[in-house]
Amino acid sequence: MTLKFDCSCGTRIGFDVEPENGRMPSPLTCPSCGFDLTGLAEAAIATQLAATASARPAMRLTRHEAPAEPDGPSLIPATAPPVAPAASASPSASRRARPDPKPPGFLARNGFRLVGMFATLAIGYWIWFTLVGSKPRPVFHLEATAASPFLRAHLLDRERLLVLTPTRLSLRNIVSDSDLWSAEIPRAQGRKPAALKVFPRSDAQEDPDFVEGDFEGLRLQITGKTAWVRAGNRLTPFDLATGKRGTEIPLPDPVLADHPDSTGWLFISPGPDGQQVLTRVDFATGKSTTVRHIPPPRATAPLAEGDEGPRAAPWVVQFAGTAVVQGRLLEQAITSLKPADSGRPSALEKENLRASDSDAVAGEFLRGSQDYATEDLSRYEVTVRRPFGGTPWKGNVAGRPLWVPLNSLDLLIAGKSVTAFDRTGNQLWQATLGNTVADHHHYDTDGDIQDQGRPAYETSGRVYVLDRGTVHAFNTRSGNAVWRLPTVGATEVVEGAGAVYVATTSAGPEAMNLNDPRSAKGVRPLLLALDPSNGAVRWQTEWLADHAAVSGSFVFGWRAGTSALDELSASMNQTTARAMLHFSRLDPSNGRADWTWHRPGRPQTVEAFGNRILLHRPREILVLGFRTR
Repeated sequence: MTLKFDCSCGTRIGFDVEPENGRMPSPLTCPSCGFDLTGLAEAAIATQLAATASARPAMRLTRHEAPAEPDGPSLIPATAPPVAPAASASPSASRRARPDPKPPGFLARNGFRLVGMFATLAIGYWIWFTLVGSKPRPVFHLEATAASPFLRAHLLDRERLLVLTPTRLSLRNIVSDSDLWSAEIPRAQGRKPAALKVFPRSDAQEDPDFVEGDFEGLRLQITGKTAWVRAGNRLTPFDLATGKRGTEIPLPDPVLADHPDSTGWLFISPGPDGQQVLTRVDFATGKSTTVRHIPPPRATAPLAEGDEGPRAAPWVVQFAGTAVVQGRLLEQAITSLKPADSGRPSALEKENLRASDSDAVAGEFLRGSQDYATEDLSRYEVTVRRPFGGTPWKGNVAGRPLWVPLNSLDLLIAGKSVTAFDRTGNQLWQATLGNTVADHHHYDTDGDIQDQGRPAYETSGRVYVLDRGTVHAFNTRSGNAVWRLPTVGATEVVEGAGAVYVATTSAGPEAMNLNDPRSAKGVRPLLLALDPSNGAVRWQTEWLADHAAVSGSFVFGWRAGTSALDELSASMNQTTARAMLHFSRLDPSNGRADWTWHRPGRPQTVEAFGNRILLHRPREILVLGFRTR
């Protein structure tokens, strides 16, 4: 028979077939969309068979009477009555028993296409994010004028940036690039504005980042919701939310030195009869307290005849936080860490030098030009006074005293010992170090720190002390050593993202004799990620960074310096070599750089807040941003 019908996709179907028991002999699919048409074909077969049956003549049945049975048993076996054939189901009943299949929906017809499309989009987005989207890009840029350089800049959050110039304090929105507020800085009484000199960018003979001006009396300290600005002999608070100026606090004039911390600001001024006036402003109350201080004599012990070696300081004075620390020399014991002369003849004294002597000559010249450190284990009598309230302390130590105020306690580091005090002056614990701290961590006799490096850091429940060859982790409350990590040249400790990050060097133990182990031959900067519980090294990376920062789950590392080739070229041209900044986002699991961003110049401030990075120089402020998944 011939079947003709339409598929749901619109394709006209027609073919000849010989049914088997009213069914298709084999499955049937649409050649266009692939839909199964077997059910539709069998329904068409049933329709045609029903029409053929109705066209045949009706069969007439005649009933015949059976003859009477004879008496007695019959020899003919009884025959069972005929069984009527089962009536076949009508075509309409067949259609009701087997419903017509529904046409396929959109997802059924295009499922594989949709899966492929979404997979292609996902792969494309991953490639774009890896190569382009996750890389940093400038989201805010501001250049300074010649007369108004940027003195300080701080990210308060992902959108607000606080900027201090010689005349104004401003809070800017880096998204809309507009001022939320801007306030004028009060001028110091009795003083004229400082004369500024900013070298032009086109002047290749000078450092383009150098700004000359009298800005020593203009400083900024942020505590909580207030920004404190010192302008000469005035201290002014500003509300960070509104920029409203608070009550000005007059200061003694002149101010010789100042030391801000998280709770207050200490100012040192000259007084009558050689005394000093100490004024401390408490940030919580805004009140100032003034006391008088008698400084120790500045006379130094005369050198003995023929004594040209290093000398210990006869007096050490430090002002830090609420403490005044004085150290008086009792007994000198200071030695140079320069290696002793081997007694062999110098390679430089040979009359006929050969090419084979070049390594020996270079090595001897390098050793002679290196800056060797000293080890000061002199005995000092140390007196710690707290003129603004607290318990005084007095004792003898072996080594030049160094007072280090931390977040919740103060440390007295002297030689190979460290003593901890609370804010009221009570001694908490004492611990031993393996070596002395580096000389560049010490203060001078006026109480001003000589280098920006810090010998101690405090994080959550830990105090980290950095000596010449070891990083020590102490429990903040008990002073017990949690772990110690041997490393030479450590300069910074940062905690966050489940690890402790230490900026150090690859120098060996022989470099501990140098003031700067980085100057040793072949030494590379290292960044270590440590387990906070036991100090085990999880990973280390070379050359990428000598500073680290953690913001949330993001870990950053950077270094800024000049290459030997640039320094050589600058010396030949009598110019200043430009530093190059290398800033990287690091994978916290293995220390590999997700990306590295390069830019000429050495930033004065580097801060990170989430996926925002602040790079501040006196000439410009640049904020970078990057996408996150």
